[in-house]
Amino acid sequence: MSKKEVYEIAQELIKVLKLLKRRTINNTDKKGLNISSYMILHLLKDEPRKTLTEISESLGLPNSTASVLVDKLVKEGLVDRIRDSDDRRRASICLTDKAEQYVEGIKVAHMENFGQIMRDASDSELEEILKGLRMLSRTIEGNSRE
Repeated sequence: MSKKEVYEIAQELIKVLKLLKRRTINNTDKKGLNISSYMILHLLKDEPRKTLTEISESLGLPNSTASVLVDKLVKEGLVDRIRDSDDRRRASICLTDKAEQYVEGIKVAHMENFGQIMRDASDSELEEILKGLRMLSRTIEGNSRE
């Protein structure tokens, strides 16, 4: 693959990520959260009871940033800190019932938004997009193992 092709792929990927981020942030902001806070809630929905360190590592955030975001989510009543009975320095973060409903509402809004984004694509174009994304995922995962 030539340098020009690598550059073109990188530019297209950056362009798509920026467009998706803009649309995602717009949707998330309507619900009152920034994208990083939503990512924490989404992570905890998939993997309940994580420590602050596990959250920061999973999302690639500095511990201090994750801590500030979790503090805000606690104040909003969206997550709880549950102290470990054996080690009071250790706490697990988990979703509240309010957060479960909140995340589901945002998920529905994102899916509706994504449906709007993709509405003009034909079935064959959607198949090509999906095939390309799966190929990109496999390529990235394959290279991350090295």
